[in-house]
Amino acid sequence: MLTYKCSKYNFFHKVGNSYLVYNQMSHALMVVDEELFNTMSEKNIDKIPDSVKEQLVSDGYICSTKFTEENYFLFKNHICRYSQDTIRITIMPTLSCNFSCWYCYENHIPGSMSDDAKKAILLFCKKIIKSKKYRHFHLDWFGGEPLLYFKKIVYPISLEIKNLCAEYDMYFHNSITTNGYMISNDVIDDIKEIQLNSYQITFDGCQEDHNKVRFMPNDHDSYTRLKDNIILLCRNIEKIDMSLRINYTPDNVGKIDLIADDFPEDVRSKILVQPQLVWQYKSGINPQNGKISDKTKVFKDKGFIIKSNNFNCNFCYAESMSQFVINYDLNVYKCTARDFINKDNSVGIINMEGDFVPSPHFYDYCVPSYMECKECLACDLLPSCLGLCIQKRIEGCKDCYKEQVEGDLRHKLNTFMEEHSV
Repeated sequence: MLTYKCSKYNFFHKVGNSYLVYNQMSHALMVVDEELFNTMSEKNIDKIPDSVKEQLVSDGYICSTKFTEENYFLFKNHICRYSQDTIRITIMPTLSCNFSCWYCYENHIPGSMSDDAKKAILLFCKKIIKSKKYRHFHLDWFGGEPLLYFKKIVYPISLEIKNLCAEYDMYFHNSITTNGYMISNDVIDDIKEIQLNSYQITFDGCQEDHNKVRFMPNDHDSYTRLKDNIILLCRNIEKIDMSLRINYTPDNVGKIDLIADDFPEDVRSKILVQPQLVWQYKSGINPQNGKISDKTKVFKDKGFIIKSNNFNCNFCYAESMSQFVINYDLNVYKCTARDFINKDNSVGIINMEGDFVPSPHFYDYCVPSYMECKECLACDLLPSCLGLCIQKRIEGCKDCYKEQVEGDLRHKLNTFMEEHSV
């Protein structure tokens, strides 16, 4: 006979007179009465009516006493880390950039990928595709500013990989993180040809605030050019995946909703708006959460895409063993948030024969996930936290962000209740 227990990953939250129970593993969320709320929070299975228990089991709030939830969570983590379904190759044509944003963590040294390096990377990618080991090839562009070398590097490499994927019946996905300044009518046809459909472009606040951060000697209104380029892409690229990241700080957050009216209505439904706190301000619970909820509602009401608070947990791409970040000098990394000048961060190199030659540091990423430590496995917030960033763990950090994770989770639940007028 099966016996049951309450999931350790049930999260209980009260909003006004409403009682919420959210399961971090199944992502099920329900509003219950006070009696059931108290019964579940006290893990008193016997007091739950049989008519209710069946649905709670189906939604993951109750599980078999033989089910070790931590092991299932690690099983899902291992699938993400070692899956051979998708290979992701991030290429950095240059570390140079046409802007000098104050918050950027990179050293924008001059230089770009040589012809020999380009050939080596293409050989590396060809060997992967011809091996038929993966079903999906995700090509990703990063920098520096990758579009500084669109014609020389981004276009020819993308075209060759796209054609090879078609020949070997492999799904091809092409994405880019760019400041968007170099996009123009002159390159739209080339962009279509290489199926560069996925974009992350960033504003630094509304027009006034953005132009204080991102400007050139001969252009003090980069905001207008970026906005026009986003519109150009949305009107010309079929099935575009456009993420507009809005970097906010305590100083500019109050006016970021002004951006909404700068875009015509016909493109708003194609733009995913993602406010992001500038990393220098990230410490503890984000005090701007309330303001961001109000601002994102403005964007949603005006027709933009806002990510629903569905609470789905995603593992960091740096944990995947089928993922490589290749710098223009052929050094390979696991994370784009790196100091690419410091070769100690490199996990290997692509040689001239197109082979990946790992360094000893590569194997630091092959060990069991750092969320497998006993402290993380014992934590009832693990599915929401996912453990400390693998990069930070490798570098010796042992910080715990449980208070921040719990605060953010409660904020998401509050926002969900507001959005659905529960």
